[in-house]
Amino acid sequence: MFDTSYLLISLVFSSIGLGYFIYGKKQKHTVAYYSGICLIVYPYTPI
Repeated sequence: MFDTSYLLISLVFSSIGLGYFIYGKKQKHTVAYYSGICLIVYPYTPI
């Protein structure tokens, strides 16, 4: 289940999500904030 490509894609999506999360929190932008949370959580949901 955890092969190299899956881990790399999870890392990329989580990094983008972290960026959106931080941006949304600092700018008080709720759409970016919740999008960031979803992008952080999404790669870790079971397939």
